[in-house]
Amino acid sequence: MTTTTSETSENTPPEKRTEPGPKGIGLLGWARWIWRTLTSMRTALILLFLLAVGAIPGSFLPQNVVSVDQVATFYQDYPELAPWLDRFYLFDVFSSPWYGA
Repeated sequence: MTTTTSETSENTPPEKRTEPGPKGIGLLGWARWIWRTLTSMRTALILLFLLAVGAIPGSFLPQNVVSVDQVATFYQDYPELAPWLDRFYLFDVFSSPWYGA
């Protein structure tokens, strides 16, 4: 004998019935979720990976902090490319706002 949904809900005691949907997790639930996400190992590994990728231009391009003369030579050798690289702070990678963020 098969039972339908209406028969099952009628036969279920009132204390075991559940409401049709969740009401939400609330502010405390969101705060817990944010804290767990920020302190997870996955987040730490992603941030370390982004830090390593951001350091690559600082390894290959001359930096103003280390050698201003090499940056000036780069400007002479590549007059069209150098201003664009400077706009993105690629000659000051380790003190740039995007690297610090």
